[in-house]
Amino acid sequence: MGVRANADTPDDAAIARRFGAKGIGLLRTERMFRAPGRLDLFRKVILSDNPSERKELLDQLAEMMKRDFLEIFEIMEGYPITVRLFDPPLHEFLPNFEELVTEVTRARTLGKPDPEKERLLAG
Repeated sequence: MGVRANADTPDDAAIARRFGAKGIGLLRTERMFRAPGRLDLFRKVILSDNPSERKELLDQLAEMMKRDFLEIFEIMEGYPITVRLFDPPLHEFLPNFEELVTEVTRARTLGKPDPEKERLLAG
């Protein structure tokens, strides 16, 4: 009997292989966006009102995902990988509302409003 791991990033896949996994039972593409530098980019995609800006941001994310997939396929050495296509639960990607209100209020009080957080609050 072979064991497959849940893995969402190249690092997860490498750990799974070191422990003897013979494939990935579930790779959730939306979890790839939790890597450093990607969450803010993904939030901008969600909040963008401009179609050309949104496409440009999505192209950046797509390139990052492509690199991840190539690395994961290499790590898995031909073993099967089940990929769940993009299914982003927005509550996991947008900041907690109460925390956002606190941050925006603090920034306004200090006279240093953050346009990105203001936009999140308004949206």
